[in-house]
Amino acid sequence: MSKDLKQNIVLVTYAIMLYFISTRFSVIKALVGNMFILITPFVYGFFIAYLVNWVYKFFKETIFSKMAEKSGKYCSLSLSYLLVLGLIGFIIAIVTPQIVESASKLIKHLYTMFNSDKSFVYNCLNIIGVNDPSIEKSVAEVIGNLLGDLEDVISKMIAPICEITTKLVKELYNWLLGFIISVYLLSSKEKLLLQLKKIVDLFVPKRIIAPMMEILKLSHKKVGRFLVTKIINAFIVGILCFIITCLFNTPYSPLISVIVGIANIIPFLGPFIGAILGVFIVLTVDYLKAFWFAIFIFILQQIDANIIGPRLLGSSIGLSGFWIMFSVIIGGGLFGVLGMMLGVPIFSVIYLICTKYVNNKLSYKNNESVNSESH
Repeated sequence: MSKDLKQNIVLVTYAIMLYFISTRFSVIKALVGNMFILITPFVYGFFIAYLVNWVYKFFKETIFSKMAEKSGKYCSLSLSYLLVLGLIGFIIAIVTPQIVESASKLIKHLYTMFNSDKSFVYNCLNIIGVNDPSIEKSVAEVIGNLLGDLEDVISKMIAPICEITTKLVKELYNWLLGFIISVYLLSSKEKLLLQLKKIVDLFVPKRIIAPMMEILKLSHKKVGRFLVTKIINAFIVGILCFIITCLFNTPYSPLISVIVGIANIIPFLGPFIGAILGVFIVLTVDYLKAFWFAIFIFILQQIDANIIGPRLLGSSIGLSGFWIMFSVIIGGGLFGVLGMMLGVPIFSVIYLICTKYVNNKLSYKNNESVNSESH
């Protein structure tokens, strides 16, 4: 078979595939969506196993390093999952009730504040410099009408709340199943990696394997370390926030500390989101405490940015502020909160690969020009 005939066959095959995809796009999208729903527990399982693997490696290489291979493996695995289960149990038993209590108090306070104390409206208007009684009366009437329709709004929200509850139960089920799957993945890690290596050796060309493995190792190093250190960083910031807010008797301190801690996982924009939400929550109770909380959260962010963060992350990211902001915005726009979290380490890998490629090309071009000049 001639080379031109082979190229024509490949071209026709691609054209048929593109035509089929374009005409059956909705069907293919539905099939992919259903397939993703089916494999969701496995995706969660891989994510959990990937995170727990860092703890597992630590135990295996330090505490149980002198034990026999099999015994050390299962002891490390058991201790890693006991630690994770203990942390989840602590959150469910201690932190969650306080968060729920703080959230319910906040909702009741907001309802009471708007329903029975119209002075809140006047205070807000006075802060922004509006002292016209007619405007105050109009705003108060609007709020009164809104509250009058509250029962109707609540009745209409029952169906969406039920739908959200159903989705939440399904999501919890997927995470629980994913947790069980992660145990099997991590306990069979060596065997699964060996099987994967055989498949790669069989189907992937040899010239591609080396650069592909280099990219995978770099991604593992960047993304894995970033995720683990960011979670530790968020935990430290949340604990510090909780201790200080409790000492100064800040309202809803458990809820605020959780919001600040979780938001801190998101690079660049996360601290601002946590600070704004925290200040707003305290503002509903006490203006002066909200002012002092804003100062405290600013100091905490500076400590995190200049002391805690650099000690944990070091120079592992290797991106300037502009590229961090760029990756967070693009990642968030494409994949939501998860994209904002993973956008920075993934982009840092792409950035490093592109930088290496450009430097190699420039070096090759410079060597060529030197050689041509010498001749």
